[in-house]
Amino acid sequence: MATKLAAVGEYDVIMPFKAVGVEIYPVTSDKDFIQMVMKLIEEEVGVIFLSDKFLDGVESIFKKVSVRPLPCLIPIPGPLGATEFARKRMRNLVKKACGVDIMGKRKESL
Repeated sequence: MATKLAAVGEYDVIMPFKAVGVEIYPVTSDKDFIQMVMKLIEEEVGVIFLSDKFLDGVESIFKKVSVRPLPCLIPIPGPLGATEFARKRMRNLVKKACGVDIMGKRKESL
């Protein structure tokens, strides 16, 4: 069984995912974003890339699905870079996958 892939967010950010076969779902509001993410979770999409512009206030969704193997919710940065929530989420995903925190804070050189 193939795992479905989806990307949700503003069109300019998620459009490149279409080139590699990911279904894209452009949204323009927080409400539409949450509704689409919940719909994709119900449809058992395996991996959902999420534009971090809309991630404020959706921590409850991450907590709800974090206890299950799927879906994997992956924040993607917008043109201005990643939000703090997206950086923390990505760090936790990498730590979970690798078993070690390879994205830890860099030490200042002497």
